[in-house]
Amino acid sequence: MRARTSGVIKLSAIYSAPGIIYIYSGYLSHTSVQACFECSLAYPKQAGRVYHVACHKIVRHELGQAILTRAPAVTDSEDQMTLNEFIEDAFNTEHEYLMDALGDITTDELMWRAGPDANPIGWILWHMTRVEDMWFQFFIQRETEIWARDGWDEKFGLPVRDNGFDHTLEQVAAFPAYDLAEMLKYGAEVRAATLNYLKTVTPKQMDIVPREARPEMSIGRIFRQVVGEVYQHQGHIAYLKGLQRSGK
Repeated sequence: MRARTSGVIKLSAIYSAPGIIYIYSGYLSHTSVQACFECSLAYPKQAGRVYHVACHKIVRHELGQAILTRAPAVTDSEDQMTLNEFIEDAFNTEHEYLMDALGDITTDELMWRAGPDANPIGWILWHMTRVEDMWFQFFIQRETEIWARDGWDEKFGLPVRDNGFDHTLEQVAAFPAYDLAEMLKYGAEVRAATLNYLKTVTPKQMDIVPREARPEMSIGRIFRQVVGEVYQHQGHIAYLKGLQRSGK
């Protein structure tokens, strides 16, 4: 049973039995929404396997309108979402959000600043991509960053070692406009390299500290930091785009 109020699915009844989890699947405002019958939390998700953090369950569900599905509780470790799969899914979802925000953006919107102390979308996108490149290629693996290895610094006419850390207001103001399609190509190379590296990391290796000078930055901590940072900056980009268009 279910009730809808104010655009949010609320569950009026919860049923569970040993080894069984029920999932409500439906469409709400053209967005697929699932609500877990263990904790009544509604959340958007694609069809497939989901690790529901709130109640620590592995569940399976199907997309559909007003479909009530039943799935056995999963106990086989091969069917459980691993930490690496969770991180990969987080990166892939962030990329979807980012592409939605950048899909129809103009050059003027890319370089617009909300005020003299604000960063433009173009600077934010460059910075978040450069930082991901730096952490996984240079800091962890001690490899040449993709930015320098593939000549992206020369293509954009920007410094080889710069990534935006400690930029002054003057540096941000002087940051040049660029071809968004080319920056996204660089970003695609960086993300592919990140995910390829992720596939090689075991759970025990997440605790390795790559650089003695930064003992607080283990491999696992770096993954956590980068995932958090790209989501934060993706939110900045979507907000700045909306802020510009709200005045038109």
